[in-house]
Amino acid sequence: MSIKPHLLSRSKQAAGQTGFAKRHFFGALFLVVAFLVLSLSCVNAAGDRQSAAIAADYIKFADLASKQGDTKTAIDYYLKAIEFDPQSRQLRFNLVLAYIAAMRFEEGNILNEQLLLEDPGNVVVLENRAYFLAVAKKADAAFQILSQLYVDGNRRDSILYNLILLSEELARFEDAWNYGSLLLEFSPKASEYRLRVAVSGLKAGKEKEAQPLLEEYRDSVGTDAKKLLALAEVYAKNKFYGQALQIINPLLESGNNPDALFLRATVRQDSGQDSDEVIADLLLAIKSQATMREKILAWTKSLPAAKQEKFLAELIKQDEAEAFEKKNLEAAKLATSTTTLTITNPSTTTTLLPSLN
Repeated sequence: MSIKPHLLSRSKQAAGQTGFAKRHFFGALFLVVAFLVLSLSCVNAAGDRQSAAIAADYIKFADLASKQGDTKTAIDYYLKAIEFDPQSRQLRFNLVLAYIAAMRFEEGNILNEQLLLEDPGNVVVLENRAYFLAVAKKADAAFQILSQLYVDGNRRDSILYNLILLSEELARFEDAWNYGSLLLEFSPKASEYRLRVAVSGLKAGKEKEAQPLLEEYRDSVGTDAKKLLALAEVYAKNKFYGQALQIINPLLESGNNPDALFLRATVRQDSGQDSDEVIADLLLAIKSQATMREKILAWTKSLPAAKQEKFLAELIKQDEAEAFEKKNLEAAKLATSTTTLTITNPSTTTTLLPSLN
């Protein structure tokens, strides 16, 4: 039996059509899937951009709060930013710093350890670990981390500066002086560290080496009262009373600086000067700034009983005089601002407020 050609051709045609249909169906399906994947990618990309933009806004708010000293608000904003950008290491690092500023050390340490797991060799994160150890009273462990970073070639100011502090904490004053000398050698901001290094030198018994640093620091700060007082305090603590007074007295010639008055009182007391001058400085400091009162009262508890009693008696007199003066001033103000109100017929007066017409 012969097979009819047209039937065969029809069969081939049908098969061809079926194959074509299948090819087109799978091709169309592929295009649909590809389109969906592309669409989802675009949606994800758009979502990522939107999340990044939201995170960036929260970061701006957090940074502003940090600059204003509002650490609680800064932390809240950083946490919000992380919700939208959880992979950002920089953002989490900033949050660690905010925790430190807010003295929320436990939370800061936990987050810092997470960052360290992701990047074990990160110098700054290792510095933060040393900081948290120092806060936890583990100065030796903190010292080991920072000293190893220095040995590995890291010459960051913060590493050397904190090595000075940790060395002093561990009573390794010679090490503190040596690290201080390195800080002055390597740091481009060496002038800012002279006072700190000089203090290390004095603690290490290197008065001869420290004195030039103190003099250089004094020359560099000019008329900055806060920095001059810091220098005077260093002199006072190391019993260089004459040099301390050479700084304090000129500051007081330009006005009653409460901190300078209190420091001069402590210098006069420690150097055995007249007790009346000590008391006069303390009273004037309190009169100039009421917030000094608590600090001064706490300090006077270390005075001999007789001197303490005399100071308290003089303080009571000063308080009474100020209260009397304040009362007279308020009376004078009241006398000059008194106005007379006349009511002609209270029984018929119904208008309590002035007319708006």
